[in-house]
Amino acid sequence: MDNRFFRNYGPRAMVIGGSQGIGRAFALACAARGLDVIITGRRPAPLEDVRKEIEAGSGVSCSVIVCDMTEEGAAEQLEERTKGLEIGLVIYNAADTWVGPFLEEPFEHCGRIINVNCRGVLEIMHRFGKRFTEKGRGGFILMSSMSGLQGTPLVAAYAATKAFIRVLGESLWEEFLPFGVDVLTCIAGAIRTPNYLATKPEESGALVPEMAPETVAEKALAGLGRKPSLIPGVLNNLAGFLMGRLLSRKAAVRFIAGNMHRQYRM
Repeated sequence: MDNRFFRNYGPRAMVIGGSQGIGRAFALACAARGLDVIITGRRPAPLEDVRKEIEAGSGVSCSVIVCDMTEEGAAEQLEERTKGLEIGLVIYNAADTWVGPFLEEPFEHCGRIINVNCRGVLEIMHRFGKRFTEKGRGGFILMSSMSGLQGTPLVAAYAATKAFIRVLGESLWEEFLPFGVDVLTCIAGAIRTPNYLATKPEESGALVPEMAPETVAEKALAGLGRKPSLIPGVLNNLAGFLMGRLLSRKAAVRFIAGNMHRQYRM
């Protein structure tokens, strides 16, 4: 057990969007650090699979809350369902996306993306931020994306929401710090998750390689309490430096556009 981590963020972590991919990796990594885990998601069956995997492999307790973050009242439901439980870490991994030309995306789906990627994380931070700052301890990890570092064609709405998450997380890192509460925004590149693979990318590009969910989760947990945000992976950091420091905004957007069109043949 990592005693420092448990002392700061134990005895229990809640992973919102914990049924597969990076959420599953976070849940397993928290369990390996000795924390009990709550995992949430829309589908009971994969959540139950992760619960069994955690309890069989680590000996900690894992509970499941079926909750759809696209629905109004979801954050309130999580707050109510966890009253009386001591939670020291909340990881917001729930997300929705769309790959394709912006005008081909149904506007109703844009609303779903806003609900999950913006409203959901905002309300969770407000509700659980109060809870953590009042007790003077805890941590949050918010999953952003390198697509939110500049305009990213073919995922315009998704990229915009990930920029929102980055700015929110970095802002609250400073606001919550005096209360003993840590906030880390993980600005990830391509991660080999079921949701990412379902978009059927043909190649991720040499500069922005695909990473394993377990690697990203470990890097994020290691960075919590040390910095406001991080980009996991050496090549991802290089790409972030190139697009954020060396290229003009115009050149950065066009660079990303070329990479996206190669990935998705659009």
